[in-house]
Amino acid sequence: MTPAEFTAIRTGLGLTQTQLARMIGYGQQHVSDIETGKKPIQQVTSLAMRAMLILGLPDHWSDPPRPDSVSTLARQSASAARS
Repeated sequence: MTPAEFTAIRTGLGLTQTQLARMIGYGQQHVSDIETGKKPIQQVTSLAMRAMLILGLPDHWSDPPRPDSVSTLARQSASAARS
């Protein structure tokens, strides 16, 4: 995943850098650094972004809670997609 793809997914989901950072367990500056290519995109982060793109986000996640792990986010997204 390129920084441009990462940014496109985030903006396509309607998330700010801060909201996405909280969801994937990073700080806002880390997300900014990923989007500008200053930090590499970890494979698990890439997978989480693609999962969010495919599964979407629940409507009530306008300011999402910070999950304990990426697996928590995946379970929450999958559960929301089924309902």
